[in-house]
Amino acid sequence: MCPAINRSYNGYNFHGWMLSLNIYSCIHIKMSVPGGWTGPKPATPEEQMIANKVKSQAKQKLHRPGGFEMYVAKQFWTQIVDGINYRIEVQVSPEHVGGFIQLTVYRDLEDHYTLTDVKPI
Repeated sequence: MCPAINRSYNGYNFHGWMLSLNIYSCIHIKMSVPGGWTGPKPATPEEQMIANKVKSQAKQKLHRPGGFEMYVAKQFWTQIVDGINYRIEVQVSPEHVGGFIQLTVYRDLEDHYTLTDVKPI
């Protein structure tokens, strides 16, 4: 928790300024917490490659043996752990409703990729 700071110097009250500084510091600290998710960012060819590596696993977990109409990575988030977690939003059909899935992929330190979760969004 980031408490408000109340200070005065030579009769001047710095409460408002310090509160603003304190709120900025709290927001800045919360945004840069180790282990937190970054993003979202537009997907690049690297995230498309990662999504492609786990495509067959995603089809199996979602019970879609026929596959997807399309499979295009749109945006992603990352989380640094003992390796990297990727959360990738993939468009699987041209329709807006039901047309996206979210993959969570773990890349270990030896560059092996594992699909840890997939869900429609």
